[in-house]
Amino acid sequence: MTMVTQWHVGADVVATVTIEAESEDGFTAFGDAAMTFADVIRVVHWTFTATDGDEIETESGSVEIPLPTSVKNYTDLDAIAALPEVERRATVLSWAEMIQPGLVPAVEARVVARLSARLAEPAVSAVIIL
Repeated sequence: MTMVTQWHVGADVVATVTIEAESEDGFTAFGDAAMTFADVIRVVHWTFTATDGDEIETESGSVEIPLPTSVKNYTDLDAIAALPEVERRATVLSWAEMIQPGLVPAVEARVVARLSARLAEPAVSAVIIL
């Protein structure tokens, strides 16, 4: 058989987040304008699955995404939703990878190794001797 792998991703979203604006000197003054962001992704949930025939290995986890601090590091949820599925998945996994460098290849290697080890085990069959 042939091993097939797949990532599934989801996210927890906060409806609105308001961030106090900082002045150029790095301090927030009372009454300064605040920025409000809509549909802010806070947590990315992921599951990686490897299958070969009837054999399945999977690993799941999540990564917390920092709140946006400016328009530059805010991603509009509608913009993500408009992407083709493959690009959405790659974008969300890239966020997880930025926060936990090496996460994606490490998860893939662990799951594939576990499934490969299971597939390499000798087949066990029951024999009736009485």
